[in-house]
Amino acid sequence: MSLVVKHTKKQYEIADEGTHDATLAEIRELGKVETGFGTKEKLLFIWELEDQFDSKGEPIRIFQRFNKSIHPKAALYKAVRSITGEDPGDEFDLEQLIGVSVQLVLQHNEGDDGIVYANVAAIVRLKTAEEEATVTDGIRKKRHPTPPIDEEAPWSPTDEEAPFKN
Repeated sequence: MSLVVKHTKKQYEIADEGTHDATLAEIRELGKVETGFGTKEKLLFIWELEDQFDSKGEPIRIFQRFNKSIHPKAALYKAVRSITGEDPGDEFDLEQLIGVSVQLVLQHNEGDDGIVYANVAAIVRLKTAEEEATVTDGIRKKRHPTPPIDEEAPWSPTDEEAPFKN
């Protein structure tokens, strides 16, 4: 009698390429992991997409690994800066990132094993309502000046307000 065990490759449901609304659901410490550059302390960010779901109706999850380093050249530093809009400094409590919503730009890459993965190409911080209002007000004021109300004479733009000059 033989007992045969087979390794089968499983292709998980992956997110579409492009921009997605996502929330950082969890951060896990992976401990020391052997890498091509030696043993490194690693962290895992687990993102849940808000705009794409798997066949069971659950949010698709995106996994992103980082070295546990907040050095300005480290990927974790850049990710924290993208999420918060501020430099994390020499010390940062990652717990405060859990529950934060961002936009993720996802890109498909094929691994050495032939499986396609959805990788985070960029993290885009959402604008606050205050930032959004400032941008909107600035555009409105520059592009569409409010004409003065003068019931006697029709309004015509000044040379500075005219979109073109003769």
